[in-house]
Amino acid sequence: MKSLPVLAKLRKVTRIINLENKRTEKLFGVSLPQVLCLHWLHLQPDYTTNATAIKDYLQLNASTVTGIIQRLEKRELIVRCPDTRDLRGIQISLTSQGLDLLNEFAESSHSLIGRLSASQIEQLEATIGLLVDGLDLDPTGENTPPPPF
Repeated sequence: MKSLPVLAKLRKVTRIINLENKRTEKLFGVSLPQVLCLHWLHLQPDYTTNATAIKDYLQLNASTVTGIIQRLEKRELIVRCPDTRDLRGIQISLTSQGLDLLNEFAESSHSLIGRLSASQIEQLEATIGLLVDGLDLDPTGENTPPPPF
């Protein structure tokens, strides 16, 4: 029963994240996973990568990432282009509109994590890493065992 207070706090965190996602969609017209996709592209050389790298970064399944990419492309926040090195592949690039939205999001003083100090963010990242590693969670939700209670 020692785990129940932890589960209650995790449920509260989930609720906060869901509320932040709704706020982000209302203010910026994109979801948090879409913002994270734009962020990943911003970190890449030439603001370009492929869908597999985005999937790995977001730790989501391929069909979910495909939907994210389609919605971002529809809003002209990203573009898909043939890979010049492998004509079977597609490269995804951040557009100037996508960069503008990402910068606007970053400047938002109300962002979920933005209220924490740099050291608090580092501590939070380490703690969440321990939680994910300790629970051996599959980030895609596939092959995840049921909770032990």
